[in-house]
Amino acid sequence: MKKANRLLAVLFAADLLALTNYREAVDSIARTFSFDEVLFYWFYLIPAAYLLGGYFLGQLLLLKGSVRLNGTVKKGFLAAVTALLAAYLAADILSTIHNFFPVLPEQLSSRLGYLVVWVYNNCLPAFFVAGMILAVCAVSFRKGE
Repeated sequence: MKKANRLLAVLFAADLLALTNYREAVDSIARTFSFDEVLFYWFYLIPAAYLLGGYFLGQLLLLKGSVRLNGTVKKGFLAAVTALLAAYLAADILSTIHNFFPVLPEQLSSRLGYLVVWVYNNCLPAFFVAGMILAVCAVSFRKGE
C-alpha cells in the first residue's frame, strides 16, 4: 500500500469517526434553531466520506485489474475532478466564512448556501463517482502509463 493510500485511509477513518456525532448535531437544530453545528457535516464531512469511499471502492475493484488510460483521457479526468472539487470547496469555504463573519452580500451568500444545500441533497453520488475516477487514474498511474 502506497503512502498516499495510507494517508487517505487515515483521513477516511477520521471522517467516519467524526460522522458518528452527526445525529447529535442534527438534534441540536431543534434546541438552538441554528445550523452552525450541522453545516460542517453537510459542507465537508459527508461529501469527503463519499469521495474517499468511492476512491477506496475503486481501488478495491481494480486491485488485480489492468487499466491503462491514455494520457489525454487521464488529464481530462483529473481536470474534471479538480474543477468539481475546487468549485464546491470555494462555495463551501465562502459560505462557511459568511456564516460566522458576514462579509458577502446577502444575495450572493444565500445563492451560495442554496447551491451547497442543493449539492448535498441531490449530487452526493457525484462525489462517489469522482472518487472512483480518481481511483482509476491512480491505478493507471501505478501501471506506469
